Amino acid sequence: MGTAISDRSDTTRGQPARAASPTPTSATTAERPPVVLGPELDPDDTRPEDLDAGLRLVSVTDGPLLWAAEHFLYDIYIDSGFCRPTPRRVVEELEPWRSRSTFHLVIDEQDGVIGSVRTITGGWSDLPAGDFVRHDWTHPDPLCELSSLAILPSNRSTGIVEHIYRAGWIAAWRSGAHALVGLVDPWLLELFTDHYQLPFTPIGAAKFHMGGTVIPVAMPLVGAAYEPLAAGRVGFWTWTLEAATPEEIQTWNLPAPAR
Repeated sequence: MGTAISDRSDTTRGQPARAASPTPTSATTAERPPVVLGPELDPDDTRPEDLDAGLRLVSVTDGPLLWAAEHFLYDIYIDSGFCRPTPRRVVEELEPWRSRSTFHLVIDEQDGVIGSVRTITGGWSDLPAGDFVRHDWTHPDPLCELSSLAILPSNRSTGIVEHIYRAGWIAAWRSGAHALVGLVDPWLLELFTDHYQLPFTPIGAAKFHMGGTVIPVAMPLVGAAYEPLAAGRVGFWTWTLEAATPEEIQTWNLPAPAR
């Protein structure tokens, strides 16, 4: 689902979910571009755009495309000042989770990566977000964290964010997780819940992290939680359900669009 969450990132680049020491040099909050962790949803509730001709969505856990994703993420993080330089062109802060990561990628006809997000499933303490203090334990393990959002600047507002987040949301359901977790800016949490009717809730203490103040949040993977979205954003919800099979929609008790 395009509304799934990840670690802090703007519309063109991702950010590590957890900083290893030393903390990478980051821009100040005032210098950072606007942060977007979900789709740039249309207030008029139109469907997200289809991917352009020649682009396709894939999910990978190993092989050449995994390393292409790692290098792509590293290049964007370095450009943003979110990680330390290394000749290996990988984000070292995220290496502990590589073996448990699935990258959801939009790639072109030459297998060049255009956009990425990763999912990691496990217990709270096993996830990058587990480095934050958690106060709300409503959602039991396992959980699925979405992180590592990165989009080429030339592909902003082209539907890519929606497609990769929808892929991550569906993957989280299929993993058996009870909720999606991640890190977002407080203003973005308010935007998602108040304006877009998305079932995000804060579950921990906010703190300054990688250039700005972020808060751990969760979105339940329970069908009833999406009833306001199904009623209020019918076009977007209809598009979201197209990524699931009829059997999955029934098994997960996902609500039908209101009209």
